[in-house]
Amino acid sequence: MERQFQIESPAYLSGNYSWHGTDVSVSYDNVTDSYQDPWGEPFLAADIQLAINDEIAVELPNYAVREDYVGRGQYSSHMVHFLVREKNLEKLVIFLNMSRQHITENENGDHIGYVSDEELAFRTYTISQDGSIEKDDFLFTERTGYQTELINHSAMYPVIIGYYTDAWHSFPLFLFPFSFPFFTFILGGTILISQVIVFLKNRSFKTTG
Repeated sequence: MERQFQIESPAYLSGNYSWHGTDVSVSYDNVTDSYQDPWGEPFLAADIQLAINDEIAVELPNYAVREDYVGRGQYSSHMVHFLVREKNLEKLVIFLNMSRQHITENENGDHIGYVSDEELAFRTYTISQDGSIEKDDFLFTERTGYQTELINHSAMYPVIIGYYTDAWHSFPLFLFPFSFPFFTFILGGTILISQVIVFLKNRSFKTTG
């Protein structure tokens, strides 16, 4: 994958942005609520609009907006963009999380947002230097290797994921961290004892022979 594509670190869309003659802008209106997450970050619930060349490409109704991040990642929970190079061709990829968070309030009055893996849906707008635009929708549970890389670069999923397996960020069983050292100890001890037995048998054979 890395040989085919080179994905730069994400940048956060905010306000107006122009790339090779294509104008991109993002804004919000219709604020319906405000709340804080457990880390004290203030959020607004509002309608987010993404426009390409002055035409509304998509609207995310009642989505989270970071209130204190004006100009530096207000929409980073749902929208970032990358520069992607493929075979010396550079493209702008706007990456969106299309899944609205379920906001729940905990006992401290803080609000926590979550979306299940089965609900996670994403969209990309890929803009070429000649101005052509390609839209692509996909699910978290049905993704290609390239789409997996975009998810990882977007930081919109709490851990790094793999295309064929997510084993690198999870244990197969909750007992795995406890059983692993004991299992390797027992295996190593068994091998050591077997080697000692073989050595003693060979030594005994040489002595009697």
